[in-house]
Amino acid sequence: MSQTVLLVRSSAFQTSRLAKTAFALREAGYEVSILSWRRKENRDAPPLRSQLDEAGFPIYEIWIGEAPYAQGVRGIPKRLRYVWSVMKYVRDHDFDVVHAIDIDSAFPVAAARWLGWHTGEFVFDIADYIELYYTIPASVGRAVAVVNQWVLKNADLIVLPDENRKQGVPKTDWSRTTIVTNAPDLDEGGIEELRDANSKTSKLDLFYYGSFAEDRGVDVLLDAARQLPDTNIWFAGWGNLSDRIEEAANQTENVHFLGSLSHTEVMQQVAEMDLIVIMYDPAYGVNQMASPNKLFEAMALGKPVVVARNTSIDELVEYRKMGWAIDYDAKALTHLVQSIDDEDIAIRGKHAEETYQEYAWPKSERRLTQAYAQL
Repeated sequence: MSQTVLLVRSSAFQTSRLAKTAFALREAGYEVSILSWRRKENRDAPPLRSQLDEAGFPIYEIWIGEAPYAQGVRGIPKRLRYVWSVMKYVRDHDFDVVHAIDIDSAFPVAAARWLGWHTGEFVFDIADYIELYYTIPASVGRAVAVVNQWVLKNADLIVLPDENRKQGVPKTDWSRTTIVTNAPDLDEGGIEELRDANSKTSKLDLFYYGSFAEDRGVDVLLDAARQLPDTNIWFAGWGNLSDRIEEAANQTENVHFLGSLSHTEVMQQVAEMDLIVIMYDPAYGVNQMASPNKLFEAMALGKPVVVARNTSIDELVEYRKMGWAIDYDAKALTHLVQSIDDEDIAIRGKHAEETYQEYAWPKSERRLTQAYAQL
């Protein structure tokens, strides 16, 4: 009989990490179910949710009322209700392995195990260090960091998206740690097809996609757009700044708002772009250890990236010459765009494509399934 695995993440369908893990584990012979947090009562199913539904994964969503993202301390009461709901779900369902992504989902699993409610294996997947989020007061962040260390000690397996994240894990726990990157799950044929589909426009095209949060360079891009009338700036995603972007798109000819896209649609859009912008504000601790999906997706399609300095990914970008690392401001972005040409973009895009081979998803998938086999 196959082992049963429960994947838990509060934002399971916002990025592809949980979905890739689900498919990889099912391919390896595990029976995989998914537990997430439904934050809005009336909303269309996110594209990743629809994809997982169509693939036949059992999905349960916790509903505790409307719960917007980025609420900081105001969101603590509902987050505690989410924690309690996860604990009860784990207690009432006998899974062989519970794989929790991020501390808000991992803590209730560890607590349930401590209480004897879960007797199977526990995997802690640290996609983000939530205690470093800018919306969380420092005192709360310190408390979360303490909890994080307790959860680490109780995990049978620790999963990280890159080597940089090891600095948050005690060296005594490194033997239980494996690296599963945020590289996209694309077959080589699909990658080649997307690369060949690129239809260049006469203007330079910049693309940002993902969360429209205050620290993700949205205002940097909008400010730069006013100084770069001959450059198209495209946005796709979700979040608190959606209205601001949509308003700018309605008023500015070179700003384009695409809304929320499926992963397939995102990759198609990436293939059409010249530069992928990943400008995370380094003033926030969580961004100093960034490991975004979009970096690997750009690499897969041979697209150079623009990143902010002091966000950890700038070291890889500069070392491999697969893009540019600049200061986190509109002036620096404007100067960069005005100073590069098609040849610069082509050369750095080629470097990105070459670097991707070292980070491709099949290698991470193999590490994940090998680590599971040792549980």
